[in-house]
Amino acid sequence: GIPGFALPGLVALFFLLGSKRWSLLLEGRLRVALGIVTVLCVGAPWYVAMYIRHASAFTDRLLIHDHINRLTAGVHGDTGSAEYFFEQLGFGTFPWIAMAPLAIGAWAFYSRRSDGSAEERRKSDVAMLVGLWGTSAFVLFSAMTTKFHHYIFPAVPPAGILVGLALEPLWAQATTDRWKNAAGTVLAALSPLPAVLGVGGMWGDLRGVGPRELTGQPLRDWVSQHPIEPTYTYLGVAASIALFAIAWRVLRPAQGETLPVAQAQPLALAGVFSSPALPAAGVGLVAATALLGVVGRDLSWATDSHPFGYERLIHLFVYNYQRSWPDQFDYRPILTGFSLSAGVLVGLAILPISRAAALRGLVGLAFTFAVWGLDVYLPDLAPHWGQRSLFAPYYERRTGPEERVIAWQMNWKGENFYSGNACYIFVDLDTRALTEWAAQHDGERHFVVLEPSRVGGLRSTLRGSEVVRETTVYDNNHFMLVSVILGRTGEAARRYREEHGIPQPTPAQLQ
Repeated sequence: GIPGFALPGLVALFFLLGSKRWSLLLEGRLRVALGIVTVLCVGAPWYVAMYIRHASAFTDRLLIHDHINRLTAGVHGDTGSAEYFFEQLGFGTFPWIAMAPLAIGAWAFYSRRSDGSAEERRKSDVAMLVGLWGTSAFVLFSAMTTKFHHYIFPAVPPAGILVGLALEPLWAQATTDRWKNAAGTVLAALSPLPAVLGVGGMWGDLRGVGPRELTGQPLRDWVSQHPIEPTYTYLGVAASIALFAIAWRVLRPAQGETLPVAQAQPLALAGVFSSPALPAAGVGLVAATALLGVVGRDLSWATDSHPFGYERLIHLFVYNYQRSWPDQFDYRPILTGFSLSAGVLVGLAILPISRAAALRGLVGLAFTFAVWGLDVYLPDLAPHWGQRSLFAPYYERRTGPEERVIAWQMNWKGENFYSGNACYIFVDLDTRALTEWAAQHDGERHFVVLEPSRVGGLRSTLRGSEVVRETTVYDNNHFMLVSVILGRTGEAARRYREEHGIPQPTPAQLQ
């Protein structure tokens, strides 16, 4: 839609106003014409095709519903003030949200420096551009009445760049010996991992996944009752301290070694302190520690009401925030490990003597958190926010393509995608269409995907047919796969299974 090109254009306009470098536009260095052609080539074919097919219904939906109404009246989603997106930025940029105070300081400092060396002018341009980029994105989406968590994502890249500008002079406060710096960086980056595992293990089961037999029971009690053996947790913390101490010793500048003080100067903000050794950065890092503590607490806590802390991460990727959370997952222990370890590292960064090692450790922790999110958290939850976990067992357990799959009283489109549009769809609450179809296929076995709460209604509709649960809420807590032998139950269904080599169901599957 319009924000796709309006937001970059707005940022460019603000940059020209702020820098007064209109020559960039007048000399054609912004390549506006080429940009317009690019946008038209990439986007116009879809708009033309949609208008040809739907005419004014498409433009009414696009301009009125998806633009004007979203901006002014609100179209589903959430509503809220500017605070709404502050929360999402905290969760979505963890642990780097801690550096927000320093990033704001770097923006204020660099964006005002229009004189000096070529490098300083480049930094000034970058700081002004990304600052306007992040501010414009935040103001635009905060002004919209309709709000979803992921709307604020356009403000994340500029925030990351500003954090980089803020940390660059602090990162340089280490030995200039190339190999020592590389070795110390690796050791410091590895140092948080044992602490994350050790501290998290003190609070409960690190994996955060309850056994299948716990379905329907309070998982939070189980997780908290299964911490790691204390010896291992203490060893993890001790290993982390040892790695950090070695990294600190390796990174420490040699006696008489000259550090790049000129690069350190920018964070001595507004002359608050007279020392050139970055005491003002320490003040910013004190604020960072407090900010990180608040966000870490929110991520690792769970109260009686939703959302639980660990739900806030998946809400950055979805739009239906009322979806029930799968009972078997509780990630509080590992998130507590990440939060406390990050807080300690930011706290150590306050002290100039340990700052270089602490910041490198924070990079390692952020990388580990990203790996955990991509390789553990999202794969764990993906089956519960889609339907692949239903169709995989369908294809595995059917005896042939003649056993079809039916979607009953649902219209989520996953049933079309995973069946290759071969799924029979019965969306209406009126059950006559399904009973008529069942009568035409009496004596056959087919599969049905539906919401678990509708299994009882399906049994009532297909009275006299055996309905067997093929999946449970442990596999997918929002959808379920059942098999149905139409017109057969009890002994007749048992004989059908024997004839076709189908395993007999357990009592729990027939409930």
